[in-house]
Amino acid sequence: MSSYNRARLEAFPWVNTSLGPPEGWPPEMRSLIQTIMAAEVAICTAWGTERIQIYNDGFSQVFGLRHPASFGAPLGDCWPDNWPALHAALDQVHRTGAPLVLRDIAPPAVNGASEGRSFDLSLSAIRALNGKVIGVMSIATQTTGTAMPQHPRGSAPGGDEDPHRLRALSHEFNNVLTVILGNLDVLAERLTEDSDLKLLANALQAAEEATTLTRALRTPAPVPQQPSPPESAGTSAEQLASRERLAASEWRYRTLFDFLPIAIWEEDISDVLALLEALKRSGVTDLGAWLDENPAFIDRALASIRVLGANRAARILHGITKHDPDAPDARDILSQSLARHAREARFRESLRRMLFAAWNGTKSITVDSTLLRPDGSKIDIQVQMLLPESGSGRLLVSELDVTEQHRAEERFRHVAQASSDYIFDRDFVSETTWVNDGASWHPDLPAGPSVVPRGAWVDSVHPEDSDRILKGVETAIENGETFWEGEYRLRMRDGDFIPVRERASILRNDDGVPVRMIGNIVDLSEQKALEAQLRQSQRLDAIGQLTGGIAHDFNNLLTVILGNAEMLIDDLPADLPAAARAGQIISASERAAELTQRLLAFARKQPLAPGVHDAGVIIDGMRILIERSITPAIALEVDLAAETGCVHVDRAMFESALLNLCLNARDAMPEGGRLRIKAGLAGDQVRIVVSDTGTGMDDDTLLRVFEPFFTTKPPGEGNGLGMSMVYGFVNQSGGEIRIDSEPGAGTTVTLLLPAHASPPLADAPPPPEADTVQITFRGRILVVEDHAQVRDYTCALVRSMGFEVVAEPDAVRALARLRAGERFDILLSDVVMPGGMSGRNLAETVHTEWPDLPVLLVSGHTDELLALDPQLAPHIAFLRKPFRKHDLADRLARMLPGT
Repeated sequence: MSSYNRARLEAFPWVNTSLGPPEGWPPEMRSLIQTIMAAEVAICTAWGTERIQIYNDGFSQVFGLRHPASFGAPLGDCWPDNWPALHAALDQVHRTGAPLVLRDIAPPAVNGASEGRSFDLSLSAIRALNGKVIGVMSIATQTTGTAMPQHPRGSAPGGDEDPHRLRALSHEFNNVLTVILGNLDVLAERLTEDSDLKLLANALQAAEEATTLTRALRTPAPVPQQPSPPESAGTSAEQLASRERLAASEWRYRTLFDFLPIAIWEEDISDVLALLEALKRSGVTDLGAWLDENPAFIDRALASIRVLGANRAARILHGITKHDPDAPDARDILSQSLARHAREARFRESLRRMLFAAWNGTKSITVDSTLLRPDGSKIDIQVQMLLPESGSGRLLVSELDVTEQHRAEERFRHVAQASSDYIFDRDFVSETTWVNDGASWHPDLPAGPSVVPRGAWVDSVHPEDSDRILKGVETAIENGETFWEGEYRLRMRDGDFIPVRERASILRNDDGVPVRMIGNIVDLSEQKALEAQLRQSQRLDAIGQLTGGIAHDFNNLLTVILGNAEMLIDDLPADLPAAARAGQIISASERAAELTQRLLAFARKQPLAPGVHDAGVIIDGMRILIERSITPAIALEVDLAAETGCVHVDRAMFESALLNLCLNARDAMPEGGRLRIKAGLAGDQVRIVVSDTGTGMDDDTLLRVFEPFFTTKPPGEGNGLGMSMVYGFVNQSGGEIRIDSEPGAGTTVTLLLPAHASPPLADAPPPPEADTVQITFRGRILVVEDHAQVRDYTCALVRSMGFEVVAEPDAVRALARLRAGERFDILLSDVVMPGGMSGRNLAETVHTEWPDLPVLLVSGHTDELLALDPQLAPHIAFLRKPFRKHDLADRLARMLPGT
């Protein structure tokens, strides 16, 4: 680097400018500045929005007395007279990236005085590795006036020059250099297109022209036949200076070429082309077949290739550490690198393809190959070859290390293939899409990874979703978004559509243009089904809460109706019509109580008396009852495993649920069919399956099949509580129920109940009937009931039995009486009551403070009783609402001593 502006460059207070400290400058900017500082041709660079000037010693002469104040200053401050033209030209180069030449520009005047010189300024864009223009470079060539003073590295005596020859040479070389610089800046990007290789070819051709000009200037002129004019000495000196400047510029070109990040080779394949021409003249027409018969020709072609040189990136890629690419030993090592790959199959295939391209007149090819490095390691490379133009034997080869890219792609492929999702990689340029398993969703593709046209995916989207989804993707791309997500229906191989969710990342190049879209498509079928089940379960739970509350209140009313009707019968002579009406009230109330129990079963609040039972024994014992309940046109099949397993259930409710399922199956087969009951162990569950060959149900019916009062039967033939009762019983027993059905294909109902390890218990004989007619109770009873009518009825009932009755509407007041010292012989309480204390809480408190006081709890459901401490069960009894007088009398007789 020159010692003049080098010191200024290092000492300049850049932190005070818009460029900031040099440590933050792009590496391309730092490298280029170092290069131009060493060049003797006058070069100035402009950086940033303010066009900050950084120039070498050669350009210092352009500014004359304005130097060094111009160094590091905004360009507009230093060229006030020419700023409009310069500003427009700089903007054009920065915007388009195309080179531009400004003719006869006068340098800045000093104190209003012009120096009488003018220059041509060749402007070219400076690009970063990503292709973005980050600055502008200007090369100055003096066109009029006295020659620029030389800096101390060389001196040129004054005098006139040959204005025509030198100016023409200067212009010509300047144009050539502009082409070189412009093309090489573009080549700072990765060489991936044929157009990039052509740019490189243009740059090399321009370099050759520059070399020719340099050689012409260095060639001595013929000895004149007459004395040279006096100005010849000055002309020779200027020619020498021009030759030096051209040599420096050529050196700069070589330096910039060596800095390119892409590995580039220059090879002479003239002998290879001659061999191919000889083959054609000998009558060979099918090169492929001829090469198959003469494989040694490839080795002969390889041996005839002469390596002319390679840039620094190529030497590093091939493990060559020598710095001089033109040294004979370096070129030998490069040739040896080619020879080392002679046995590599992929390398030979690349060379074979190059021979085919030259044979057919193809201008460029791209191949993938493997590079064996001197240390024995292998890397994957992408090779692009630009074949010689007619009359030339120079082959340009660029190599790009794509090992990491291939490894990343391989990892992506492995991950994609291991995933159960549909992984895709869409190429916007080719409009093709790679999918990890196209056979799983597209009917026309084989199993495994596939590359499909985009239309394959478009045609597989449900017609009702297609416009919405395509518009969504296009909008995301047009709006510059990097992510898109959508749900739609996708057609599968069997023609059915499934719900899917697609998530995709939109990849763009440095210019923001979308190039790829990578994402996955997830099958939502199971999720949607689970969501539907959850919604149905929540819906049924909500209905259960409602029906449970209604059943509780209805039981209170039935208790009053049934009890008062029973008391009327006791008070009325049996032959009176009123007594008969009271009997009808009792009968209707008992029927209503059964319906209420079914509602409580659906709400999972019915009182149960569970025990351990063998499921197979229960089913086999019901065989005769089921046969009598179905029509003769229905064939019954019972398939019981050797060990069906034990369940902990209320036997009566289990039998009722099974009978309900069989009756529903019978009604679904009016013309006859087959009813099959199958039972056996399935892991830790007992599975009971009831299936028929009846009419089946559609999806809408299946969604409502468990709802109370929903039925598909005609009016008057069903109340719609059978399936709701089964649903509630199974869930209350800790199991689950599943239904599969299709119209015309029958229905299958599966009950899954927890298997019980204990052996089944023998059925206990029913308790003996108590003779309640002869019993007269004595003592005091505390009645706790929040419902006023039920409370009044219960008080009248126990009073008629001989009790002295005290009543309270809640547990808090009842405890207050007990804690005040009042004595009672028995406590009768409702279970569900307001006030923060339930009947269960009251019973537990009484057992703790007055352990000898019996407690009888009365309720229509058993939510509270299910949480009772088992140790309390012997001291606490339960009576279900609605109850009859004799039911209450029997229970009291068992609880009170001496009765």
